[in-house]
Amino acid sequence: MNRRSAALLLGLIVLSLPASARFISLQTTITASVGAKTAAINFSAVNKGDEPAHNVWSELVVFGRTYSNNNRTVLPPSEKYLARYTIPLAGQKGSYPLLLTIHYTDGNQYPFSALTAAPLIIGREPPAALWGVVKPAAFTKDGEIEVALKNMTRQTQTIGLALFLPQELNTDLKPANIDLSPGSNRTIKIKLSNFSALPGSSYQLFIIAQTDGESGHTTAIIPGNVKIEKGSMLWINPAWLIGLLAGLGAVFIAAQFYKK
Repeated sequence: MNRRSAALLLGLIVLSLPASARFISLQTTITASVGAKTAAINFSAVNKGDEPAHNVWSELVVFGRTYSNNNRTVLPPSEKYLARYTIPLAGQKGSYPLLLTIHYTDGNQYPFSALTAAPLIIGREPPAALWGVVKPAAFTKDGEIEVALKNMTRQTQTIGLALFLPQELNTDLKPANIDLSPGSNRTIKIKLSNFSALPGSSYQLFIIAQTDGESGHTTAIIPGNVKIEKGSMLWINPAWLIGLLAGLGAVFIAAQFYKK
């Protein structure tokens, strides 16, 4: 095999190499142990990706207060991040939302956030008062989600509605109250905008619906998903770009051999 053929073969081999996109994926678990005066909230996050997560820290929102664990750490693949919060109780009864955000960056210091929402049950869990579903949405810069709510009781319910979003997305929704008559349903559209979400990525969000009824305080946590589209402009996958540059480099090497 001459030099020209060998160089061209090298170029074909480089172009055919699969480009692996590295990623970070946090799988979270949250548990609560409720006592007479405090609740101990424990959670863990395991990095299921193949790239380390950097500057990992967490914050928990419960009863309208924010608790932060500001100790930054690096979370390699398959490693576990642990945190514990002790929350004071003041006689609450029923189910309340635990809203957990894990903040981290990738190797290029690009910030991300991962959300977890779970109910905190104090005393006996009240029967469900509300059912809901979020229709999946997809947009590039601005869009909306559609939320369907249904009153599962025989009483009119005043629902306190809020949206739990990752930091990559924005909304103009303010926490508000809506009334649902017995057994009725209602569809609500909520506008969203892309703040720093990456094209081609999916982001989880949660609708938090709370009400006080005869059975006590109840919380419905309704998950949703938003896909950020690549838009109408030409979008190049970084893996393709790497392959293209590698191929051009191989062609350049082949040209040098050919000149000789």
